[in-house]
Amino acid sequence: MWSAGGWPLLIVFIVLVVLAIGGASRLLLIADPAISAVVSLSIAYGAFYLHRNEILVQLGYQKQVILVWALSVVGSWAFTAAILQLARGEQAPS
Repeated sequence: MWSAGGWPLLIVFIVLVVLAIGGASRLLLIADPAISAVVSLSIAYGAFYLHRNEILVQLGYQKQVILVWALSVVGSWAFTAAILQLARGEQAPS
């Protein structure tokens, strides 16, 4: 991208990336640990891979991160519900 615009476009790209990462890092102040986890993973993938890949590849990585996060949240919710149900002495649904 920046090769067509030379140094001025490279500097603009660097400033925009730094501002985007800085703005996204403000999302880490969210108190919910599940949201904070997906935000931190998304920022890490975005910061590392943004300048290395095309946008479609980057979106594919982000989609994978969000899908794994969603499955983890649903799995932990189901596991916690089953443990609490067993702790109360109820029969687990089959």
